[in-house]
Amino acid sequence: MQSRVRAMAFGGAMLGLLLGAQSALAITAGELKDPRPVCHHFTTAIRTGLRVLGTKDPSKGRFVVIKVSATVPKDDTVVFGSDFTLVYTHANGREDRARLDAIAKADSAKPGDYGRFIGGEEPRLEVDSGLRHFGLAFWIEPDVQSLEIHVLNGKPMTYRVGSDRMCSVFLTTNADPSVLPQVKKLLEAGGVRVVGLSQGLTKGTTGITIHYADKMESQARELSQRLMMKFKKSPTLKKMKLVSEVDIVVWLGK
Repeated sequence: MQSRVRAMAFGGAMLGLLLGAQSALAITAGELKDPRPVCHHFTTAIRTGLRVLGTKDPSKGRFVVIKVSATVPKDDTVVFGSDFTLVYTHANGREDRARLDAIAKADSAKPGDYGRFIGGEEPRLEVDSGLRHFGLAFWIEPDVQSLEIHVLNGKPMTYRVGSDRMCSVFLTTNADPSVLPQVKKLLEAGGVRVVGLSQGLTKGTTGITIHYADKMESQARELSQRLMMKFKKSPTLKKMKLVSEVDIVVWLGK
């Protein structure tokens, strides 16, 4: 009898887990309230933790990461990546499409503030109600300047990315945070775009390290020269192994 009670308790627990796992409500992106693009940046590769989404030749196309804000109507909501499609026109007038390659949550509307991107055949997010922010990543060609994000059962969002395809950089430190705006200005003078600043570098990290994505070594070396002149020390250059959605990550350690 005791073993039967245990089995029933275990079965009830399993049923609870299954019901909990199925409680997330899938909606179409068109049910999101007041979606709007906030900002964007370009990158050559996106590392999701499970795989690397990259481009062999950045001159032929790169990923545009567009941050979108929207109000989610209910808790435990699932948003599917396939509900978003990019529609755009090339310089020669030919219309084109792009499917979503990866999607991520974001804690704020700030540029560069993203959680881990999710790729695959059907990327999805589970989110709660309220004002939320998402990162949508699409691969597009260099001649694209304006685009529309078409939303399943919703209205398209028009957005302009322009002709600029600057290298994207994330900058983080565990030292004096007042140095971040100075270094941002220094790096952007070298023709890159710093999309995020952080004080969250691990405390034990020392020295300057530049992590660069494939095809971005020359830009990394240019930034290295600028940092060396400012700090009077040689940065370490490393091929990117971090989970990241930018071209270059700079660590400013103590």
